[in-house]
Amino acid sequence: MSKFHFFLYFFFFPSMAASCLERLTHGYRLDSFTTEIISNIGVHTCMKECLLRKPHCQSINYNTQHFQCGINSRGADDIKLEGVPDYSSIFANVENVSRETLGNCEDAMCSPLHRCVTMKQNSVCISTACKKGFYGKDGQCLPCPMGQYNNGSKQWCSYCPPGSYSNKTGSS
Repeated sequence: MSKFHFFLYFFFFPSMAASCLERLTHGYRLDSFTTEIISNIGVHTCMKECLLRKPHCQSINYNTQHFQCGINSRGADDIKLEGVPDYSSIFANVENVSRETLGNCEDAMCSPLHRCVTMKQNSVCISTACKKGFYGKDGQCLPCPMGQYNNGSKQWCSYCPPGSYSNKTGSS
C-alpha cells in the first residue's frame, strides 16, 4: 500500500477502517451463498462493494491469493461453526457495518445483481453481475441480441465491429 493510499484510508475513512478490521475472520469462508465474484480488489474495497449491494449482500468471502471478492447473500452467526476452513480466505459479516462513508449511496437499496453508484447530487443502481454475452435489465441478466456482444467488461451490449456479425444471442 502506498503512503498516499495509507493516508487516505486511515485518515479520511477511519470509522470504516476500524469497523472493517474488527470484523475480519482470517482462515474461513462461507460456502453456497456467493452470488457474485469481483476480481482484482482488496478486502476493504470488497466490504465497500458489499455495502453498495445492500440488502442483498450480507457478508463477504475474500480470497487473498487471487484478490477475489465473493459477495454472499447470507451472513454467519459463527463462521467457525458454519464456515469452511480455508487458509487463503477472509470472511466478514457486513450486516452492521456503517454505511456513512458511502455518500449519496448511504440510504440506497438496490435490486439483486445491482450496486449503487454515486452521482453528483444523487445515486443510481446499475447492473453488475452479468457474465460475458449478457447485460442487466430490471434485475435480470439477459442475453445480448443478435449482432451485439458483451465481453464482460461493461453493463450493456455493443454492436459487433464492422466486418463481423454474430447470428446468435449471448455473444461475447
